[in-house]
Amino acid sequence: MQFYIKEWSERSVALMLGTGQVLAYFPSVLEALAAIKGWYQFNDLQPQAEVMLGDSCVVMQDTMDTLHSYGF
Repeated sequence: MQFYIKEWSERSVALMLGTGQVLAYFPSVLEALAAIKGWYQFNDLQPQAEVMLGDSCVVMQDTMDTLHSYGF
């Protein structure tokens, strides 16, 4: 599954599907990534989705690796 995280100019962050459908808004990228991790945990799946942050793409194999790659 592909998730996209888009930061808006008013400092809100949208978590979106690859189809462009907005799932939720968050105050930070970190909280949007945590929501993705929670979705995988709830569905008892391994987090292996692609997450798009602007022009960057990350494959989430481990959420902590993902967070560290963005300096969190």
